[in-house]
Amino acid sequence: MSLTEGGLLRVFQTIIDNLPSGVTLLDKDLRFVAWNSEIKQLLNFPDELFNPDDPPEMAKVALFNARRGEYGPGDPEEQARAVVERARPDGTVLEIRGRPLPDGGFVSIYTDMTERKRAEEEVRRTASFLQAVLDNLPFGMMVVDKAIRCRYWNRQSETLLELESGLVCQGISME
Repeated sequence: MSLTEGGLLRVFQTIIDNLPSGVTLLDKDLRFVAWNSEIKQLLNFPDELFNPDDPPEMAKVALFNARRGEYGPGDPEEQARAVVERARPDGTVLEIRGRPLPDGGFVSIYTDMTERKRAEEEVRRTASFLQAVLDNLPFGMMVVDKAIRCRYWNRQSETLLELESGLVCQGISME
């Protein structure tokens, strides 16, 4: 099946429109390229802010939020500029959680996840390296925990024990 660029865009938009979470896609200039209705509902954005014929820039959305008091007291123009400046990619990974308050208003928590994400990536790289080493040992090897469940193994152990390929998986009982 061959799709034109327009067809691929329609497929992409159909996918994000049917996700259960809000989604936005911004380009390198912080212009909105794609979004779904869920983001508008979650953040209570009016439809006219996200006009498909005139997609907004992040600055416009930040200014909308500042004018409605999302960032607290202060000059909305300056607050919007600060939001856009913080959005420039510098490698920082933020987790943002927000919740509306019972009497109105909104509280947001921003957590810097940069080091955690780097550590997780290092763990993945190390695990991948360890698995590559285990898989290329000239002998079979398995590591089991106290409950006699398999935690690590290599392909040679499957061959040595004449086990069906894929039978051994992490956590499987050695019985």
